[in-house]
Amino acid sequence: MRNLQRSPLLAALLMLPVIAGVLLLAPTSRAAAAAREAARDELRGYLEDITGASLARYGVRDDLGRPMQPGSIIARPGGGYAAVYFVWADDGRTPSVELATSPDLVEWRWRTRLAYSASQPTIEPGEDGGFVVGWEKEPPNHVQFAWYPTWRALVRAEPDKLLDAPMTLSPCAEGTPSLYRASSTHLDVGLHYYDGCRIDRLARARTDWQRWTAKPAVEREAAVRRYGVKAGVGDRDTINFRGFNFTLQEGMTIEDRWDTWRIYLHDEATGTAAPLDLRTPAGCVGFANPSVELATYDGLPAIIASMFVTAEGGRACEAGTLIYARTLDAPIRPS
Repeated sequence: MRNLQRSPLLAALLMLPVIAGVLLLAPTSRAAAAAREAARDELRGYLEDITGASLARYGVRDDLGRPMQPGSIIARPGGGYAAVYFVWADDGRTPSVELATSPDLVEWRWRTRLAYSASQPTIEPGEDGGFVVGWEKEPPNHVQFAWYPTWRALVRAEPDKLLDAPMTLSPCAEGTPSLYRASSTHLDVGLHYYDGCRIDRLARARTDWQRWTAKPAVEREAAVRRYGVKAGVGDRDTINFRGFNFTLQEGMTIEDRWDTWRIYLHDEATGTAAPLDLRTPAGCVGFANPSVELATYDGLPAIIASMFVTAEGGRACEAGTLIYARTLDAPIRPS
């Protein structure tokens, strides 16, 4: 039998389908990247446009007159909005997580207490129904999660599942939970841990409501620290906007300087982040504890955001929780 050798011409012919496939994929990849960049820039514009927002409320309080400390807002079943937040007890030292509802993001009616000695709550509708709420429980500071099968169960503070997550990354503190994905069977969680009992760092955890696995989110944290963030990197919230996932991430530039808290927009696809240029009408630029949601406002698709405006020495800042809504310039197309 002859030893058949592949000629250069034959090799070239065999490569033609591969080359054609690459050429076909390249425009698609470029188009997807361009769409993602456009979505990121559009979202950035809405978030930075505080003074031009459709609604902006500073120093938000519930109907009991209590300042609504940072939390999370979602669209309420049947219309309006629901918020989880925390307040300080009469002793001024003990926090508790509360639930309130609002028809307009302005007037907030307290509904129930979800957890005592807890703060920094977050809420997401469950992918398989119900609601998942997470918070930072103390002492010691660690994260807890609860799943409520119905809206009624949430309002009655009657969870069907409760997870008291073990502290595996720091013996001192773990907290500020966020939810990348949430259901009655699995959670994909963001959190911070007090590394060496000295500085807050980012982590990612997954759980089936029984087993808990957490590890440092090194690359995600590095994307923020490249902007001179020397102190804590803590709270965050994620939004799917025009088919792409983006996260608002807080970071403190100078230790123990609350006026150096800034918010960064993290692109989940590229792993890159960039600072947001946020400022109030008074010119204050310290922002922390971001929450963001795509919902409707005044019947139109809108970005609903809440953040904590920090006090700044020598400036009359609108300190406290800010809630603002910015309606979209273009409609959201069904995916």
